[in-house]
Amino acid sequence: MQSITPSFFAQNLLSTISALRWGPYLKILSFGLVLSILTCALVFERNTGLQLRNFLLVSFLTACCLKEWMETPANWGRVKRSYHADGILWKAAIELIPTEFRGWFHTALKIQIACFRKPLMTSPLDKSNHAVKFTYLKNGMYTSLLAIAIVACLADIPFSQFLLRMNDMSAMTMAIIHAISITATLLTITSLVGDKRLLGDGVHQIENRVLQLRLGVRARANVPLSHIDSAIILNEKYAPMFNTDVSSMNVTPFDKPNLILNLKEEISNDANAWFEELGSIRSNVRTLRLYIDAPEKLIQVINSLKT
Repeated sequence: MQSITPSFFAQNLLSTISALRWGPYLKILSFGLVLSILTCALVFERNTGLQLRNFLLVSFLTACCLKEWMETPANWGRVKRSYHADGILWKAAIELIPTEFRGWFHTALKIQIACFRKPLMTSPLDKSNHAVKFTYLKNGMYTSLLAIAIVACLADIPFSQFLLRMNDMSAMTMAIIHAISITATLLTITSLVGDKRLLGDGVHQIENRVLQLRLGVRARANVPLSHIDSAIILNEKYAPMFNTDVSSMNVTPFDKPNLILNLKEEISNDANAWFEELGSIRSNVRTLRLYIDAPEKLIQVINSLKT
């Protein structure tokens, strides 16, 4: 058994950070930062708490810089390939931005556009009439949470403005905070409306022995049934808060996953199988975490078509 030395710990920490995708990594850092700042505010005196808060903020930024530094070779590799292919410097420079960040931007832009312009076709599955379809919006919390979130955002505007007027601050500072608060609220509402429009009827389907998953522009996948090793119903109570598994992909609206699909390793060699999450292509997916209104029905159909 290998002893745990500082170098061994550092090596494992760096390998874990390198393997994690930016999404789960930032979720863990943000959760830890907020929890630590609240603890400092409740436990320590004001001056000590402010110093610790500054230290935590610097630590957060340092952790982000460390992740970016570890991805520098891959980023420069994309820049070189792009420049050699097109010879356009500005397009190559964009490749320095992590792929996930660019995917998030494109996804957010599509959602905002969908809020003001209804998509011509909410899902490429709508034309198929002979497929077996599975819904994921009828029994879940998405519709209820959507309405609650919109009402909460609308109620937050006058409430936050009232709180601002109770504090002694300059007119310029108050105007800036007003603008940021209202903009954030409006963007939240337009994002919720655009996402709902892109989800459409909320349907996945199986056609030609291929499981076609569509979650608006947030997640899409085509999975041949022959590459599904097992399907397991998951109790929502045991669903992890953070999905840190680098080979796992969540395809849920807002609900916790209630079904796990374990995929075979040879799926990576099948050109008909592909996975996209928040605008980024995933190439190493081995586990799919889904929310389906009727997971038992999906398992029965998968087992019947595989045999």
